[in-house]
Amino acid sequence: MFGPYLKRWKLVPDGAAIHTHSSDLLPVLYAGQPAMLKVTRSDEETTGNHLMVWLGGHGAARVYAQGGEAIVLERLHSERPDGNGEGRAGRRRHAHSVPRRR
Repeated sequence: MFGPYLKRWKLVPDGAAIHTHSSDLLPVLYAGQPAMLKVTRSDEETTGNHLMVWLGGHGAARVYAQGGEAIVLERLHSERPDGNGEGRAGRRRHAHSVPRRR
């Protein structure tokens, strides 16, 4: 199911597959970046893929590649590699970084 897309976009699997009623998803690396390969099984989800492309990363995950029923999306994390906790979804604070009251 994922094989043709892994080859087409040179994706590297990076986790276990997730199966829902409408899509199959696989965490991958795309050009070394965390991403999610999503293969849809419904017209509504395929339409959603086109919407993600149209949004262009504004208010939604960025699209790295799209073709037919498949899409490669950026995979968002709560922490950046430098550990400061700031991501595209906004600044996130961790218990160890919250100032203590004196």
